[in-house]
Amino acid sequence: MDWHESLGVYAATYLVCLVGGFVPIINAEVYLASVGAMSERAMVFPLIVTGTLGQMTAKTAIFLAGRGLLRLPVARDSERMRVVLAKARAWRGPIELFVFMSAVLGIPPFYIVSLLGGALDLSVARFIVVGFTGRLIRFLAIAYAANAAAA
Repeated sequence: MDWHESLGVYAATYLVCLVGGFVPIINAEVYLASVGAMSERAMVFPLIVTGTLGQMTAKTAIFLAGRGLLRLPVARDSERMRVVLAKARAWRGPIELFVFMSAVLGIPPFYIVSLLGGALDLSVARFIVVGFTGRLIRFLAIAYAANAAAA
């Protein structure tokens, strides 16, 4: 694959994961599994880092919207949001662990946890580091599993 073809795959990966971070119906995991299955093993890691950057760009914007620092068309007052906020406030461990588990497992949905970030007493920098690490682990597991299955 030439460098300009590789660049196109990286740009597409960033964009799909960026949009998927805002629009949950666009599933970054399915896209990354597909890309992971079709790519040479050496390309998987840089593609996943690129996808994680796209996803965290969106989640950080959602986090800032939850703080009221950015205006996005998101529903902040739904019943589901209240349930997740109550769970987060009842959490006995560090809030970073709550965010990390959501980023890795998707339970509760990372979209909602990102939006509630402002109410969770978590700095933007910590959210980015913890969220990026969790999403990277999630996406690496998915992409490498798909790559191994396709081999």
